[in-house]
Amino acid sequence: MSTLNTAPHTHSDANEADLSLQRDQRLLVRLMDLYCRHRHARELRRPVALEDLEAESLVGRDLELCRECRTQLEHALIKRSQCPHARRPACRQCSQSCELPSFRTRIQKIMRYSDRRLLSSGKLDRLHGELF
Repeated sequence: MSTLNTAPHTHSDANEADLSLQRDQRLLVRLMDLYCRHRHARELRRPVALEDLEAESLVGRDLELCRECRTQLEHALIKRSQCPHARRPACRQCSQSCELPSFRTRIQKIMRYSDRRLLSSGKLDRLHGELF
C-alpha cells in the first residue's frame, strides 16, 4: 500500500526550486536576446533593466530588446516566477493554464528559433553547461 508524503517541504527543496527558477530565468533572457537580435535587428531596441537579474552577466553586455520582445520577456519571467510547481513541467503538459494562448504561441516560436540557432552554431552545449 502506498502512502502520500505529507511532510512539509524542506529547506533543500526551497533551494532547489530557487535554483530551478534562476536557471529558467537566465535561459529565457538568453533565448530572448538571441531572438530579438536576429529577428528584430532593424527595430528600435532599448536597454532592459531586470529586477533581481543582471542581464549583462547573462548576455555579456547590456540587454537591449524591442518593445515586443521586452513585453514578452517580462510576461514570461513573471509567469515563471509565479509557477506553483517546484519542478515545473513543460507548460503544454501542465494542468493549470496560466498562459494566454497568444503568449504561449510566441514563446514557443522564440524558443524554437533560438534553440535551433544555438544548436547550429554549436553553442547549445556551452549554454547548457553554463546554466546547469
